[in-house]
Amino acid sequence: MNTFNTPHKMENGDQIFASLECNGRTIANIMDCNFSSIEDVMHYVMSRAGQFFGLGRVKVRNASQGWSTAVTVSAPRRSMWAC
Repeated sequence: MNTFNTPHKMENGDQIFASLECNGRTIANIMDCNFSSIEDVMHYVMSRAGQFFGLGRVKVRNASQGWSTAVTVSAPRRSMWAC
């Protein structure tokens, strides 16, 4: 997972809302308060999303501190033969 350079701070216990959208569809929605960094949020969202391919956008909102951000992510297309 990449390191994200962001000015936003996050503390364990902050109320976090995050979603992953791909091709206009919401693939994963989460609401939790057990994250200490945006990397933790990204890892959790991607693991909950299952398999998708193409470009997606992860939107993260910290309701406790009043900020939000969006990160573009990509997943490689799987070969038919890899199934």
